[in-house]
Amino acid sequence: MDNSAVNRLSDQELTLRLQVLAADERASLVSVLTHLAEFDRRRLYGPLGCSSLFVYCTTRLKFSEEAAYRRIHAARVSLKYPEVLVLIAEGRLQLSAIAALAPHLSDENRIQLLDRACDKSFRDIQRLLAELAPQPERTDVIRRLPSAGPAGTDPPPSDIGPASASLSLPGIDPDGPVGPSSTAPAAPSAPVPASLVPPPEAAAAPPCPVPAQSPPGAALHDRIEPTAPGRVRFSFTGDETLLRKVERAQAVLWHKHPAGRLENVFAEALDFLLAKKDPELRLERQKRLERRPAPIHAGQEPRRIPQWVKDEVYARDGGRCAFVAPDGHRCLEREGLEFDHIMPWALGGRSFDPRNIRLLCREHNQMRARRMFGQDRGPAP
Repeated sequence: MDNSAVNRLSDQELTLRLQVLAADERASLVSVLTHLAEFDRRRLYGPLGCSSLFVYCTTRLKFSEEAAYRRIHAARVSLKYPEVLVLIAEGRLQLSAIAALAPHLSDENRIQLLDRACDKSFRDIQRLLAELAPQPERTDVIRRLPSAGPAGTDPPPSDIGPASASLSLPGIDPDGPVGPSSTAPAAPSAPVPASLVPPPEAAAAPPCPVPAQSPPGAALHDRIEPTAPGRVRFSFTGDETLLRKVERAQAVLWHKHPAGRLENVFAEALDFLLAKKDPELRLERQKRLERRPAPIHAGQEPRRIPQWVKDEVYARDGGRCAFVAPDGHRCLEREGLEFDHIMPWALGGRSFDPRNIRLLCREHNQMRARRMFGQDRGPAP
């Protein structure tokens, strides 16, 4: 049917025709898989001058490398578990799901596993695999991508990041080679037959692009990978400006997250963003304020330092620890700063008076607390 004939179809006819064509396509796919499985069993690709079934599918049948890989997986699984063909014909199980589940299927778990995989998105399949074969946690890494150089002489990527003992930066890149200092053992899985393994260019084939009009979050499909129950791995690239922001955020959050893990940094940033922009969170916050009971002592000033006081104190102290040694030397620390009550709140000091608040680094804040409350001798600074 040409385009002009399709254009003349009514909305109902077009909808029904499309449903029929999709069902026919699934039936044709099942037929292809059945023939492909028998073709593979007889190893007929060899006499035809192909070294593997994968080569035959890509060179003779003109499948794309990804399509060949998935069809070979499904065909071989169908030889052992024919019920997958029924699920494919019904549209309840996709080839990508079969390829992902193939190493984990067994006579004992196939019924339960296939049932759990039916009608699921690929993201759900990834979560299911994370339950079956959890992957170890990976070390945070910030890696600078190589710049283009003369043909065949691209410089190797370099690992960069804040100079922090708690942030490990050896070469581990989820989308590239893994360095020896951060290599983690992969989750065990069944070996893939040699005739199924695609050539290097197939393994490196880029994922299918996301359509311009895709729904929000669709671009994350190939950037987020579940690795264990409740854990996912993120991967993206950014520019030097983003790197500086990440490093600054690690410094600002040092007192709360001294390890500087990227997970904590981005979680804090997203919490702040959503608190400002998410209408649902604003409504929840408004409801909580409406339900909040009146304080027992209406005239008592709370301990929490308001933001306007913090801003004034930060500007006054120049974003630097305000501790001054007896010889007049002022502490140089600008990271991990905390807001300190000069007269402690427990002793009647105010939180709403900038004159009673100052910036101190963690060491000098704790030192003063020890002296003030008798755990260390010597005058308070």
